[in-house]
Amino acid sequence: MIRSGTKQARAGSSAPRRRRFEVVVVGGVSAGKSTFLNALIGLELLHTANRATTSCLTRVEHDRGRRGFAASANGAAGELLAREHAAVADTMQRWNADPAVHAISVVGAFPGQADHSSGLVLLDTPGPNNSLDDSHGRAAGEALRSASAQLLIHVLDAGHLGTHDDRRCLDAIRAYLRPAQSVCFIVNKIDLLDPGRGERLADHLQQAHDYLEAAGFRTPTIVPTAAAPALFARKVLHGEPLTHAQGLRLQQALAAGPGDAIDCAINLPAGVREGAQVHLQSLRRAVQARAAGSPAAARDALRLLVTQSGIGVAEMLIQHRREQP
Repeated sequence: MIRSGTKQARAGSSAPRRRRFEVVVVGGVSAGKSTFLNALIGLELLHTANRATTSCLTRVEHDRGRRGFAASANGAAGELLAREHAAVADTMQRWNADPAVHAISVVGAFPGQADHSSGLVLLDTPGPNNSLDDSHGRAAGEALRSASAQLLIHVLDAGHLGTHDDRRCLDAIRAYLRPAQSVCFIVNKIDLLDPGRGERLADHLQQAHDYLEAAGFRTPTIVPTAAAPALFARKVLHGEPLTHAQGLRLQQALAAGPGDAIDCAINLPAGVREGAQVHLQSLRRAVQARAAGSPAAARDALRLLVTQSGIGVAEMLIQHRREQP
């Protein structure tokens, strides 16, 4: 039986609140949904691994007025099972592994969204293609039917495009998509493509475009991302330690660059593309102006990586959708 935990850690805030904007993230098992969401949040809150890790709906809301994260776990009938007033990643992992938990709700200040107003809600869903548990598909369908969701994001693995699992996710999106909702597609893990083996980003994105159009999504908006290096960069910027493997992957991304997500993005709204290009140029000038090897130069290089990785572009796209009437 899971239990409630430590005392609440919250600070008052004078930050203006605005209406909630809910983003539902779906995709196949191990496509990188939780890593993508962690990169948006700016820290490693949601559990990730190279296997199915999300077994219940997890709702995370940005509230600039908080220190830390408050969380609650609910059963299938909506009953409260546990509450934590200072939740951490271990809490999320423990609750997610408990079969009694149907939904998790988390509220806290996203370090990655410090410049944005409160009210952004990110909903992580189980991969509906997990053959080990049919309830995962039902949970993902429940999220897609959410009346409050304004944006749907489908995360695809750049190295495994066009799979049967992806098609099941796409069919579910088409079945539940409403006129008031918009949808965009994230092609993740682009940093793992190997140009030495002929794995060109442009080719993979064209393949994704053709596949999505054949699945019934005309002029799909597609953003390539390297979510893991962006997450690790943000962890360093926020003073959080990295594991040895995370540090190596971040250094590889800094040395090689994960690709130019802005120029390669497909059907990106003109305002988003222009804004991202301006921001990218500003960061590049800042890096060039810094003394080589200085702490300031290192921080600017990490910020540049976040934008080049596509996470910055995805954030601008979410903000663009959020500002629509």
